[in-house]
Amino acid sequence: MNGTDQPEEPTLADVLAAVRAVGADVNSLAAYTAGEFRRVDARLGQLDAAVATVSAKVDQARADIAAVKVDTAFAEAHNTDLQNAMRAHLDDPNAHGGHAA
Repeated sequence: MNGTDQPEEPTLADVLAAVRAVGADVNSLAAYTAGEFRRVDARLGQLDAAVATVSAKVDQARADIAAVKVDTAFAEAHNTDLQNAMRAHLDDPNAHGGHAA
């Protein structure tokens, strides 16, 4: 302090040193932020790939379910025919033109 109780004015060298320190901090933060964005972008790429894999598996499961439904409907239709034939045979073994029981 000087004799008038006023704080001393910073010199141009002090101001330049402070500006350089702030500049270094900004550069450091910019580098850190860029690194974080690269990390986030990489993670988003992994998530996109995982979502695509899950979507493909869901599509395959839907196709498999549809195929099972077709197979089940076919089997049920023929099972009904078989059941009807068995009932007819039990009611009258000679009704279908086969050998006599």
